[in-house]
Amino acid sequence: MAQVGSTAAVALVIAEYLDPFLGRFQNHHVVAASAVAIFFGISQWRGIRWGSVVQNLSTTAKTLGFLIFATAAFLLPHAASAPPAIQPLKIGAGLLTAFVLALQAVIYSYDGWYGVMYFSEEVKDPGRDVPRSMIGGVLSLMAIYLLVNVALLHVLSLAGIAGENMPMGAAMQAMFEPQGDTIIRVVMIISMMSGINAYHLMATRIPFAMAKDGMLFRWVTRVNRGGTPSVALWLSVLASVLFIAGGKFFERVAAILAFFFVADYGMAYLAVFILRRREPGLARPYRAWGYSWTTGLALFGSFAFLMGAICGDRRNSVYALLTLAGSYPLYLLLRLVKRRSAA
Repeated sequence: MAQVGSTAAVALVIAEYLDPFLGRFQNHHVVAASAVAIFFGISQWRGIRWGSVVQNLSTTAKTLGFLIFATAAFLLPHAASAPPAIQPLKIGAGLLTAFVLALQAVIYSYDGWYGVMYFSEEVKDPGRDVPRSMIGGVLSLMAIYLLVNVALLHVLSLAGIAGENMPMGAAMQAMFEPQGDTIIRVVMIISMMSGINAYHLMATRIPFAMAKDGMLFRWVTRVNRGGTPSVALWLSVLASVLFIAGGKFFERVAAILAFFFVADYGMAYLAVFILRRREPGLARPYRAWGYSWTTGLALFGSFAFLMGAICGDRRNSVYALLTLAGSYPLYLLLRLVKRRSAA
């Protein structure tokens, strides 16, 4: 659910960024976002190698684009930025809401750090490559995000960033004038396309693994000649299109997804305690540094965020809880249908 929702959220942003290029189709975000999700589904349907090539090329282009932007921000001349306006900090419910909304965006930005686990069966040396991918990916992402944000502060100042819906576009306008908006839109679209491809890869492996474990119909395990779990892929694409049609706005989808992500994190952290107590003799190739304090702190932080989201962003939290609650009866229904078909 979280992965197909992420596909929907990123596809909606791509659709918004495409507005100036769509002419008379401008503002048809649902149609454009659905087309993007389906296009990348088709590219992966062709086979694992094709999907891998698309992922590597788009990721490389995205990284180069951000590095070029940061370099240009420090080297090219631009208009002087306004001094930051200092506003008094008001303690209260409004601050909690603002904090939760900001944290939702941060969680959404960094989610995917665990993405390699979906392919652990396909990794040659998971004991070494899985932790390296997780840690290396997070550190790389932190470095890129910090560099881009420092570059934005250098060009726009804090006050300039606060007043912009798309600060990178404003920074490019300051440096490249009329062409700046077009350049940054192209860079961001390429960047987000990499995310769509990755989310499809991850989302496909979930129903595929569930079907292999007997939780879904056996035909969901079908793999085409290119090595792609084709049925699972198109189920994931369909779910993402339904999410796009139901969400329509990135902010709503991102808020719901942040709730999903943290709920998943909390269950994973809780599972560490349960499994260590239930299966003390199980082989553990990975070390949990600082256990149980670090895991407990992460679990507490997840619980605190969920409580803060329910208090500070009640509407989207209710949507998230209703979606989660509705998924369980659907799971039971699928199990019942599967049992009757097997009998």
